[in-house]
Amino acid sequence: YDRNFRAERLVEQYYPTQFKPRPDRKSVPKEVYDAWPVEMARVLLKMGYAGPHVRLYSLKLEPLIDQWPPRSHTALYGIGPVGEADVAKLLQTFATRAWRRPVTAAEVALYVQLVRSMMEDPKAGGNKALGAIKELKYRVYHGKWTKLPEFDQLKPAATGTLADGLIDIHPARKPEHYGMVFEGRLETPVAGEYEFEIASDDGSRVLVGGQKAVEHDGLHGASTKRGKVKLTKGTHKIRVEYFAYGQPNSLRLAWSGPGIASAPLSVMPEAPRQLAGDPDDTRAIRALQAGYTALLCSPRFLYLRENTGTLDPYALASRLSYFLWSSMPDATLLRLAAENKLREPAVMRTQVERMLRDPKAEAFVQNFTTTWLRLDKLGKMPPEKGGPFRFYHDRKMEPMLSKQAVAFFADVLQRNERIATFIHSDHTYLNAHIARWM
Repeated sequence: YDRNFRAERLVEQYYPTQFKPRPDRKSVPKEVYDAWPVEMARVLLKMGYAGPHVRLYSLKLEPLIDQWPPRSHTALYGIGPVGEADVAKLLQTFATRAWRRPVTAAEVALYVQLVRSMMEDPKAGGNKALGAIKELKYRVYHGKWTKLPEFDQLKPAATGTLADGLIDIHPARKPEHYGMVFEGRLETPVAGEYEFEIASDDGSRVLVGGQKAVEHDGLHGASTKRGKVKLTKGTHKIRVEYFAYGQPNSLRLAWSGPGIASAPLSVMPEAPRQLAGDPDDTRAIRALQAGYTALLCSPRFLYLRENTGTLDPYALASRLSYFLWSSMPDATLLRLAAENKLREPAVMRTQVERMLRDPKAEAFVQNFTTTWLRLDKLGKMPPEKGGPFRFYHDRKMEPMLSKQAVAFFADVLQRNERIATFIHSDHTYLNAHIARWM
């Protein structure tokens, strides 16, 4: 567009007494800088400018979705604030979809307990949230070190307890030249491999259950280091050592593992302070996300368990869905499985036709054709790069040939042709490069 027709240019040209220069981006707040062109446009209209312009008197917007929050959100997090009573229902509904069969409340009880523990306010009385260190005590030492000393051989200058279970260096009450040792008990909900992430300025070390999880010793600026340890289910001793030589200094610790997306083990001083009594809406969402992650890590989701003998309706629905869609059964298949109607020939035919019309059936077309014709082996024995078949490499023919076979199979499937069509067909799919080659 012509820059001369911008509002500020027109004001400067025709109404110079009303013109204000553009403010300096570096010396004014962003809101003031962004408001300047709007102010110039208002001046232009106020002064009676009659030149070309666009003025909107009404605007009608068609929503992209039929409701807000969208159903994909409410199905996972409910409507409104999530209470403890909602957790069991949300997790049970999710597990039914993920595990492809009806799920009882007892089967998700541990997952419900996990989510509820993470939803608890760590600053409130009573139980601590998942991730807080139990019986967390600290010792403060004064001194100048360039690496972590043997703290157990030194006399502490101060000791205390952190009731909220989160590591905090503020009790040191010194800006520099000090060290701290934190000790407590950390509870792991399940056995597995856990990752610890520490960010410190200067040196630090994390020991869990007698194992060195992270070593981040020495003089350095604020930087992050990670380490993993395998822990059994239960309670483990945790020890964190830290020293600060100069300023600034900081210490942050977090962990993650089975059923724990990421949970802080230290205070977050950079986070805005929350008003007393103001609920943390994101805590419930993070807790549910951890619960859903744990459900998806379950063998019931990762592996297809089937009993010997006749398939039950839910196993039949899963086989049908993964064969045609490469995905879990939808609500219709699960409903028919619950009603034990999938074995009826008419119902089965109707469902197969419905599923083949669905866009998700493209996965079946691609996967079946690739496996049947071994299209994944295409290109294992290509023609020589020189000579009359050089264009095979120059034009990258292999992806085109694969698409040709997939498109032909999809056409035969859509038309419901006889199987003999694959052998005695009077048509195929071509583009200019394939036609030249053939």
